[in-house]
Amino acid sequence: TGDTVILGVLNGVEAQYIHVVNSYQRLRFQLRPGMLRPMFRTAIGLVLASQRDDSEIGRMIRRVNTETERPEEAIQEAEVMARIQEVRENGYVITANLATPGAGVVATLLKNGPSSRPLAIGIGAPHPRIVAGKEFLVETLISAVNKFATGKASAHAA
Repeated sequence: TGDTVILGVLNGVEAQYIHVVNSYQRLRFQLRPGMLRPMFRTAIGLVLASQRDDSEIGRMIRRVNTETERPEEAIQEAEVMARIQEVRENGYVITANLATPGAGVVATLLKNGPSSRPLAIGIGAPHPRIVAGKEFLVETLISAVNKFATGKASAHAA
């Protein structure tokens, strides 16, 4: 797609980007490997959280909220659980303006990844490009993940 590709894991209550291939486009979503983002404010984090049971997710939300310095930044459990349910039903999530204003990510679980830890993969782009191309981005991402899971992936998946 020419957009940014992100591979991430959970690191406590944060999503950590362990590998990033940044877009070559002029208007792009720029990230760095090693970045930590609040897990419930990222597509990568929501996908990975969806693998946990609801009671554990609730505990994680409460932990995040106790560490929040400003009450207006508290995570709303009902909103997070609705997004988690969306991931579980669809197999992916599309986010916009969560961790980065003006940017969005389409993310899913990376099946049969090289690690024993669950991995999520996403395509990030400026929000207007995510909205305009969401069907194409979802199809491209899911297709690449399925090819990877069956051992038929190429080096240019996204």
